[in-house]
Amino acid sequence: MGEFAEPKPAEPAPDHSATKAEAGAPSLGPGGVLQLQSTIGNAAVVRLLARQPATAAAGDEAIKATARRAFNAGGAAWGPAIADILRQILRNRFPTEAARVAAITDDTNIRGVRPAPGPGTQMGLVGGDTVVRYVVNGFLEDLVRQVEAALLRDTLERRHGITIVDAGENWSLADVQDLRDALGLLTAQERTPLAGFRIIRESALRDPGMDALTTVDGRNNRIQVADLLFGRLAGKPTGMAVFGRPAGVHGIVHEFGHGIEFQNDAVMPRWRPINAALVRTGTRVSSQPKGDPATQPEAELFAEAFARFHTDPGGLRTAAPAASAFFAANRHL
Repeated sequence: MGEFAEPKPAEPAPDHSATKAEAGAPSLGPGGVLQLQSTIGNAAVVRLLARQPATAAAGDEAIKATARRAFNAGGAAWGPAIADILRQILRNRFPTEAARVAAITDDTNIRGVRPAPGPGTQMGLVGGDTVVRYVVNGFLEDLVRQVEAALLRDTLERRHGITIVDAGENWSLADVQDLRDALGLLTAQERTPLAGFRIIRESALRDPGMDALTTVDGRNNRIQVADLLFGRLAGKPTGMAVFGRPAGVHGIVHEFGHGIEFQNDAVMPRWRPINAALVRTGTRVSSQPKGDPATQPEAELFAEAFARFHTDPGGLRTAAPAASAFFAANRHL
């Protein structure tokens, strides 16, 4: 988005916070059960599954004990405890990811948990003193979600060549999942121009009515996304929906459209005849405010049509066939 805010419709979004395809699921799923049944037999699987809750509970109690000891000791005890707690969470909840984390450090200047660069294919984790406070105050599951978000962030950064940045607000797990899903809707050819972008999580932008801002200057390409874009309170897993998807997914894809178009001077001249026809006929490319040709400039209509082409392709084909055909023919690339 440039200068325009987009209020989101008050529809409940499906809860997609449990999706762990790229971060690694912490428990044995149906596929794992079937595989075990074929290798060790039903009786052994029953015994294994019966042990899982007790094992997880014991691990959680050990984490809580570590946090309480550090909290009571204070001072220098907190740094080692932060690393110990995060390492225990990795072992207990994300065992397949534990070896991927080379080092865990503490930084009292940050809140929560963030990924850090690591050697080769490995990564690091950085935890603030809120790690101890979360556990002591009964919010271990929130901390687990922060670790999962950090793992997913590292995966997305490596896979797509982007940098995910905490600024005025931290990226929650639901936020990162929206980013993952938005990237997954694009083709490889569409994702290529987005490599090198910094995706920055803000609480609000300088203009509080703006939900996002994409800037392309060749040296510091970035997309700033605010609470308004996600249509939910910061840190919450659910909120408003757009075309049956979380509002954040649609909003991020819209900004990706700007990121693509701003880097290619040939795109807008090709789009301009489509845009003129939309204005002449009063044809909306979406039900969102940014889809109204009577009020929006051509760059906003382009980005909104691009977003709907990916989040609701059938809807765009029905509402604006020429715009749909434009993107289907890759004329935006």
